[in-house]
Parts: sequence; structure tokens; C-alpha cells
Amino acid sequence: NSDIGKVENKPVILTGLIISEPEIEKWQTNLIIKIDTIKFSDSVKEEVNLKGCRVLAQVKFSKKDIFYGEKYKLSGVLRIPKDEKFTRYLKGQKIAATININDRKKIQYIGEGKVNPLIKISLKLKKVLTDNLKAYVSPNYSPLLGAMMFKSGVIPRQIREMFAKIGVAHVLAISGLHVVIISGIFLIIFKLLNIPKRISFSFTFILIIIYVFVTGLRVPVIRAGLMVNLFLLGYIIRRKTDIFIALATACLLILLWNPYSLFEAGFQLSFITILSIVLITPRLENFFNLPVVIYRKQKGRQPIWPSLFFRNSLLITSKIFLVSVAAWLGSLPLVVYYFGYISWISPVSNLFVIPLVTLILASGCVLLFSILVFPFSSPFFAAVVNFLLFLLLKISEIISSWSFVQSEIPKLDLKIVFIYYLAVFLFIYYPKGKELIKGLKNGNSSN
Repeated sequence: NSDIGKVENKPVILTGLIISEPEIEKWQTNLIIKIDTIKFSDSVKEEVNLKGCRVLAQVKFSKKDIFYGEKYKLSGVLRIPKDEKFTRYLKGQKIAATININDRKKIQYIGEGKVNPLIKISLKLKKVLTDNLKAYVSPNYSPLLGAMMFKSGVIPRQIREMFAKIGVAHVLAISGLHVVIISGIFLIIFKLLNIPKRISFSFTFILIIIYVFVTGLRVPVIRAGLMVNLFLLGYIIRRKTDIFIALATACLLILLWNPYSLFEAGFQLSFITILSIVLITPRLENFFNLPVVIYRKQKGRQPIWPSLFFRNSLLITSKIFLVSVAAWLGSLPLVVYYFGYISWISPVSNLFVIPLVTLILASGCVLLFSILVFPFSSPFFAAVVNFLLFLLLKISEIISSWSFVQSEIPKLDLKIVFIYYLAVFLFIYYPKGKELIKGLKNGNSSN
């Protein structure tokens, strides 16, 4: 809204509605407010209409008794941030300005407003689930588990920095990895319950939609949820789903919902990482001559079990490593461009972290199920979750103590980013291009 500039750095009194889940941290609470009414100081002479505009209210204290859909009266000064990264984030959220609240008297609850009932119910469900987890999981680990499962809780800064340093910060934000693991857990549970495959896929389809809402409708989760559900839908209606079509569909739907997402680091990293995994991993497997399928028992032979187990374990580990390398190679220039560092150890870290995160999410789901159905068994599963989280933090701490894990890099020029991706493109398609040129030459010579 162009009118926002007319009241920049001016004191205002506004009323508005909280239109997204509040981000409650230890010393601050962030609220996205949709303005309903606004009053200005006498210094504002021009007519200004800001009804419907969004502002980010940065409440400089923790306010836990505040929820989505509530209406508040705020007093403060409207500001338009100048920081480039922060401005990009605000545009992505369609936020016009910020307002700082330093005094509890300057934020007053005035009632309930009309909001999306699905989101409201989902966030209430999220609170019930996270409260149940907090009741059983150690206070040292419950914020980490809540963040990994439902994007809930405040992770201490030292843990966030440690995970970023070793290149596994993606496990702290709900992303494609989490959605795939959660959908896999649902499918396994339905299989154990002997539910027919198409019905189990249909249930999982619905549960993934609920999970996307519960985790706050964030871009990486929406993208992953759309892609997983397109594959599930393909099986339900007996149609094969192409991963590139699924990715393009997810991208298009997100941009139709919010075009500003295109300029967000999270959106770009989310899609480039998936593309890199799909396109680069097969080339790496060919380069290292990695078998495409896992070893299986051959007809007429009785393989030695330890040998078979060892080979399968080695192959799975190799695949996890190459997928991590592909994701690292694809996201590297964007990470440097936006965050200014390289985590050299990321593919190795993921070898330990991804299996642990899979176990943590699975055991977290089992813990929630046990709390609701078999509460007498909950302490046992809580002990398993606590141990796995302890192990995750301990391994991450050991890796982060190595001196060569991260390097600070000056901000990259966009030209270098373009050249890098051109080189990656040639790496992926060079053999195909070589065959095409050879075919054209042979065709010309035959003529």
C-alpha cells in the first residue's frame, strides 16, 4: 500500500486481527496483524487508508496467551525496514510495515475475529499434540521434537547455529524430508493394520492435508504435501505421476497463492534441492558405478545372511550419501548467496542425522499414539524419544567441533550463481549431448 509511506515513523493506534500462527520465542513474540482501524497523530495531515494492510507486530516480550484469530489494540510507531533480507521476507508475507511493542499496556485484547476455521481447528489440534509431547518428553528435548514434528516450540540459538554449521539445519524446519517420513509412517501403520492399499493411500492423502494445516501452511510443507499427495492420488486413481509434473504443479499452485514466494530463499531452496536430488543423484550413481537396485536373494542360491545384510546396508548408506551430495551441490550457491557460508561436512552429517531424524519422527508418532490409546506404555516410548534426541544432539556436537566444517564466504555475485548452475547443467546433460552430437554426425556422414 503506497499510503504506508505517509505514516512511516509516526505513532499510531491500530486495531487488527492475528491472521497467522503467533511465533512465540523466549524474549519476543511476532504477530502478523491485518489492520481493521487505525488512528494517527496530528502530524499526519493527508487522508490515509490502511484498512486490510498487514503489519508485523514485534512484541518485545514473550506473550504465550495469544492465539490465531484474536483481535488486539496496539500502540506504537510504524516503520518500513531497510534491511534487504528482512524486506524480502516481509514482501513474501505481504507485510507493509512493522510496529514494535515494548510495553504490555500497549497491546490489549479486544475480542475474537473471523478467520479460516480449518486453520483455527488445525492449530488447536497442534497445541493438543505438542502439549501431550511436552508432558512426557524431557524439557531439554521437547522444543526440538516439537519443532521437528509440528514447527512448534523455540529451539535454543546454540542448537540452531550448531545444526547450520554442520549443514543439517533443514531437519529443524518442516520440509519434504519430514512429509515423506510422516507419510511413510502412516502407510506402514495401515499396512500393519491390514488395510487395503488403495484405502490406506486415501487415508494418508487426507492425513497429509491435515499435517500441512497443522504445521502452519509453510511453503516447503505445502510443496512437499502437494507432491506426495499427487503421487498418492496417482496410485488411488491408477495413474502414473511424473515427478517433474508434480514439482511444476506444486510450484504453480504456490505462486498462484502467493506470487511473492518466488523471491523467498525458502521457496527457491525448497525447489532447487528437489530438482538437484532428482537430476544429479542418477549421474552420481553412474559416476561411482553404484548398483541401481538393492541386492536380493537369487533363485537357486542361498546367500549368507550377514553378507547380504552388509551389502544392502552399504548400498543404502551410499544412496543416502549421494542424495545428500546432490542436494548439497544443488543448493550450495543459493546458501552462499543468502547466508554467506559453506558447510563442507553437510553430506557426511546427513549420513548420521537423516536416519536418526527418521527414527525420532517415527518414535514421536508412536509416542503420541501410545498417549492417546495405551498411556501405560508412554513412559517407555518417551524414554526412546529422549535417547534418540540426546544421540542426535551429541553426534551434531561432535561433528560441529571439527575445525574444517564451515567457511564464511563473501556474498556471491549473481553471475557466479548463473555460471555454477550452467556447469551443473552440463554435468547432468553432457553425456546425452555427446550422444546427440555423435548421432547427428553419423546421420550427416551417411547422407
